[in-house]
Amino acid sequence: MNYSIQFENTNHHHIAVTPRKKALKHSLLTVTQGVVLIKIGKNEFAVESGQYFWIPADCLVSITFLAQSIVSTVTFSQRLSDPFTHSVGYVETNDIAVNAFHLLSEVPSNDEYHKVLLEVVRHEVRNIKPKLTTNSLSQQFNSWLPDNNAGLNAEVHLSLKLREARKRLLSGQKTEQVASEVFNLSTEEFRTLYEFGFGVTPQ
Repeated sequence: MNYSIQFENTNHHHIAVTPRKKALKHSLLTVTQGVVLIKIGKNEFAVESGQYFWIPADCLVSITFLAQSIVSTVTFSQRLSDPFTHSVGYVETNDIAVNAFHLLSEVPSNDEYHKVLLEVVRHEVRNIKPKLTTNSLSQQFNSWLPDNNAGLNAEVHLSLKLREARKRLLSGQKTEQVASEVFNLSTEEFRTLYEFGFGVTPQ
């Protein structure tokens, strides 16, 4: 059933990239482990553990969930009459919202208390003022190139190279060409590495 307010806690064991499209709902997400990249326009904004990010409905966005990231999200239907902000960006949250998110991950969705907690978050987001600022980590991601890790660690650099490989494959490049140009690997070695990162073999 599609409720007007929903909570979801997702553990991304592999890299996951959403297509660039308009958000159907308003959403407030927080990262509890790892890093998530949110692409708005030409820039990506890195959301780290403990940070909160607001994505309004109709915002054109693509999200990259790096492997082993854990993300909690509360979504709000556009059918709600609340005056939700249409700005996008990082959100400063108070202890009430933080505690509500923490409890939502522990309380079953069919519990009445779960519904109460959702209403608490709903109340708190009415007054948020998102700011789309580029922090130092985001700058590193936006400066990244396949042959320049921009100061990012080896694991993240590998993840971004895999994402670049996926992008090239989707644009029509041959697997053997991508394997050679991005990783300097044989096709079979690349397939193994790709499956390790995404959990599926390249087409």
